[in-house]
Amino acid sequence: MCCCTIGEAWGHRCEQCPRPGTKAFKELCPKGSGFVDFADVNECLVFPDMCINGRCKNSVGGYTCRCNQGYAIDEHGVACSDINECDILGKSGVCGANGTCVNVPGGFECECAEGFEVKPLMQACTDVDECEREAASGLCRGGRCVNTPGAFRCECPPGHELEVDGRSCKDIDECGINSGT
Repeated sequence: MCCCTIGEAWGHRCEQCPRPGTKAFKELCPKGSGFVDFADVNECLVFPDMCINGRCKNSVGGYTCRCNQGYAIDEHGVACSDINECDILGKSGVCGANGTCVNVPGGFECECAEGFEVKPLMQACTDVDECEREAASGLCRGGRCVNTPGAFRCECPPGHELEVDGRSCKDIDECGINSGT
């Protein structure tokens, strides 16, 4: 059965199967590939690991593998292997200049630099707008928040200066500065 279906070898000594089209193959498999004793073999049932990471579909005299997304049929046509999208698309190409592609089974993920994130339905690292996101928390209180790639900065109005934490503005005490105290 092995030689007449998907096998390459058989027996205790793992003897090579005769090549399809040869006299020895015709003697072993008179009906051709996919048949044993003149009956079609359902390779999908006989070989339960067939088309791993995909779906096996039996056909008369053979079978086909339909691979899950992110997988491709291997060179033997019996299993679906993970596609390494990062190698195909480049480590930073798919995630943008501010991210690194990481292959995972059936797909890939983007690891983003600080201040960048992957937004839903996108696969590239995009800038986080801290000003918009942190508006309710009082970011740049007393001043104006300006988003920058991967970060933000606070601009303080005249007579104010940036706090040490860089996240809010405070009034400059001009009287204290001029009096020397």
